[in-house]
Amino acid sequence: MFEQDKFVLTAKSRKGYEKRRSLILAAREIILNQGLSALTVFEVCDRVGLKRSSFYTHFADLDELLGNLARLTIESVNAKLNARCPRVDSNRFVSTDRLLCYFDLLEADRDTSTLVYQLITSLESVRRDYQKLFSDELEYAVAHNHPGISGENAPSIARMLCSVSMDFLAQIAAGQNLNDDIEFIRRLSKGVYRQA
Repeated sequence: MFEQDKFVLTAKSRKGYEKRRSLILAAREIILNQGLSALTVFEVCDRVGLKRSSFYTHFADLDELLGNLARLTIESVNAKLNARCPRVDSNRFVSTDRLLCYFDLLEADRDTSTLVYQLITSLESVRRDYQKLFSDELEYAVAHNHPGISGENAPSIARMLCSVSMDFLAQIAAGQNLNDDIEFIRRLSKGVYRQA
């Protein structure tokens, strides 16, 4: 989930990086095990053995910590998506392939899906970032002339895909199985969206 930045870390910056990382991972663990409402600065610091003052050296408040957790989590999911189902400039594949791949990833990693859902439904900034993922995907599709997607309909398609994804995340958070829904979308995409 975490990859060190591309620059060389000094001993001091490495220590700071590791403390930030441990605080973020502690927050992730608390949210997954006890829910977002159990997350407090005291609980996070207690979990990693740091003083509260050390927390505020690294984050202004819990919202900043949660924003970092959300960004890193969503970047991790996006990296997995790009590795598993890379964007293809050819018209043979449309965004539906990546969407199905994304839903497969959500189904396979329920902890991350539940975490993303809790963060999206709790923080407006995370919700905007999540919606931007779909907008970026559709902008890419428009730029590469994917069939059925134009500059005029891309924003509404992005909103619809984000809404569908939020519904899937909610179902995962509720412990429901998505395999039938994913299979339905897969069959629909083969019949309707795939180019010959």
